[in-house]
Amino acid sequence: MKNGMFKGWKEVFGFTFEQNVKNKSFKIAIISLSLLMFVVFFAINIGVGYYKNKDKKESKKEENQISTIYILDESDIQKLELQKFSEFDEYLSEVNINIAEDSEEIDEIIRKADEAEENVIAFEIENNSEEKCYEILVKQSSACEDENVDKIAEIFEEYFSEQKLLLSGIEEVKMNVIMSENGSSVIDVDEADKTFGEIMLGIFLPMIVVLAMYMLVLLHGQSISKNLMIEKNSKLMETLLVSVKPYAIILGKVLAMYLIAIIEIATWIISGILGYVISNEIAKSMFDAYKNPIGELIGLVQDNSASAFSTEAYILCILSVFIGFMAYCVLSGLITSNITKAEDLANGTTVFQMIVVIAYLLAYLVPLMDAESVLVKVMRYVPVTSAFMLPSDILLGNISMTGSAISLGLLVISIVIMIFFTGKIYKKKVF
Repeated sequence: MKNGMFKGWKEVFGFTFEQNVKNKSFKIAIISLSLLMFVVFFAINIGVGYYKNKDKKESKKEENQISTIYILDESDIQKLELQKFSEFDEYLSEVNINIAEDSEEIDEIIRKADEAEENVIAFEIENNSEEKCYEILVKQSSACEDENVDKIAEIFEEYFSEQKLLLSGIEEVKMNVIMSENGSSVIDVDEADKTFGEIMLGIFLPMIVVLAMYMLVLLHGQSISKNLMIEKNSKLMETLLVSVKPYAIILGKVLAMYLIAIIEIATWIISGILGYVISNEIAKSMFDAYKNPIGELIGLVQDNSASAFSTEAYILCILSVFIGFMAYCVLSGLITSNITKAEDLANGTTVFQMIVVIAYLLAYLVPLMDAESVLVKVMRYVPVTSAFMLPSDILLGNISMTGSAISLGLLVISIVIMIFFTGKIYKKKVF
């Protein structure tokens, strides 16, 4: 419309965009933070590869170094199958089991092992009649590592206990029940059973998305407030309002700052992806034990929760981020339009921050306490909280496509209403 309320918004948009992009602080911020994102994501893969490779080397050191185990049975238990001890655990697969005749033989074996620097240990099973229990005395050669010996001793204790139960006449099936660990779980019969991937996504994805939206809105919302306040205090504003409607000024300036924010974020994301992809290839060539951490997580998600991640969900999710961010940009302009003095800008910024923080906390904490409550369902359609909740809810399938479209429609309506009131207040406060 030639003479409509938004006439001239393109000129305001172009001027504001050009002035801010030329700004030295904008260039420094976009370059420095892009480099930071590159380094951070580059370090993730290199760090994971290093520690996984380190763990692999340490696990090799943790392999059983004991070559021979001697067992002396001086208990009153008959038919103990001690020579089968090496078959009880994979950790002992390469160990030789020998049965000793007496304690003197054990001492002589340990002495010779010390001289030859061999890894040899011995177990002496004794019957303590006074304490009414069995004692296992462990002897080791000096070449043995204590951690290695402790682990084998723990396995032998478990094996000895199992052997006692078997010899007591308990059937093997019943013995497995006795030896097994206890566990319990509660399932609501009215609720569909969720996989591990769905549970994990339900907790962490909303947290990440809501936090990202919070930082995005908080950082760039304030820059919009400052930009509008500077223009309002300029002597040229009265002249500008004669030829351009206040609605066009608000729309042009908010859209310009909005686009600048999107460009910054897109640049940071691309830098992070580049750092991640490059470091992934480097880590593959440097570390044998390296496995892509995000790739493993994506595989887990696809195995357990792929049904919620449709093409439509991705499109609506991106759209909800753009529209939700736009709503808060316009809200920042609405709050700033009520301020007439530069010294009062801090008060307006505080109000905006309070709204953002409250909406952020509600959007994250309320669904975490009860995701199926009526309050959560209502919050998905209230523009203040829906801007934070929609992206993750759409991806997880917590809201239908129809519900998503309605919620986004309400956000768009709220943006139009806020622009209308912001323009009226803006002009009124200038003249």
